[in-house]
Amino acid sequence: MKNIILLIVVIQLPINIKAQINFTGTIKDNYAVLADASIFNERTHVGTISDTKGNFSIEAKKNDTLSISYVGYKRISLILSNFKHQDITLEVDNALEAILVVAQPMNTTTHTIKCNLVKCEVFCWVKGVKIEHLNGQVEENLNVLYPNPSKTGDFKLEIDIPFTHFEVEVYTITGQLVLSRRVSYFSKRIDIDLSSHPKGIYIINYLIDGKRQTPKKAIIG
Repeated sequence: MKNIILLIVVIQLPINIKAQINFTGTIKDNYAVLADASIFNERTHVGTISDTKGNFSIEAKKNDTLSISYVGYKRISLILSNFKHQDITLEVDNALEAILVVAQPMNTTTHTIKCNLVKCEVFCWVKGVKIEHLNGQVEENLNVLYPNPSKTGDFKLEIDIPFTHFEVEVYTITGQLVLSRRVSYFSKRIDIDLSSHPKGIYIINYLIDGKRQTPKKAIIG
């Protein structure tokens, strides 16, 4: 009798192992891999983030739905039909809402923000970065950033109004400050040189005479 019970346990064990296994993938856009992207299993309510090479691993079963998101990109839902390693490409969300990226001490806890763009939640896993919605506290303008995308990383911001003081800060999509510049003379075109930085998306926050303008999204690639 004991041998029969043991045999049943041995037979069932592989079935249970196969029921839920680790699904692996790589998150990227059209230019580079995306670190710190959010991957969320809607059945188990367990999530993870991609590493510095865009790779991730998460426990799942066949037909589970993974919600994959990254700030500045369109969220996608992936239904698992097989468990082969997949390259998952996210599309840039051209309707990116105006946000202000504020550097915080590195012990800042992870934040979750709500986004009215697509009536969904955006999961922000970036540690040490606070993302605030501006709630209309920006000046609407006709300022133009070009060329965008830029293959070289050299951008020009054409200003449609005269000014006395101009301030600009450029951040990576994960909140790292890569450029800070101040101009105290009027120039119709401001050079923003990101040629030394890798391909990807950058957020340009700038003020004209102390008034915050609508942020620009710059793409190198």
